[in-house]
Amino acid sequence: MDKKEVVLRISFFRNKKGLTARELSLMIGKSESYINRLEAQPFNIPITTMFDILSALEVEPEEFFAPNYKTYKRDNELYELISSMPADKKENLIQFIKKS
Repeated sequence: MDKKEVVLRISFFRNKKGLTARELSLMIGKSESYINRLEAQPFNIPITTMFDILSALEVEPEEFFAPNYKTYKRDNELYELISSMPADKKENLIQFIKKS
């Protein structure tokens, strides 16, 4: 994953949480403009700062780096529901989806 993609994801989760760039910057103990500068011109983020950002956004690294990060929680909920189904119900679901 390149720097631009990391920054896009930070922005996505920041907006999802309803935080301004300034608010997130201050939450992680950086200057008021840190996240604005990062989003404008991606640069290398120290791993400790990355973990601070994820913590402030209340996002697990697994979710942040997942290919399906935008739908990760919903996809996992669906996976858990399907995993707990009996085999015959899973087969019915597969058939239903194929017909749709």
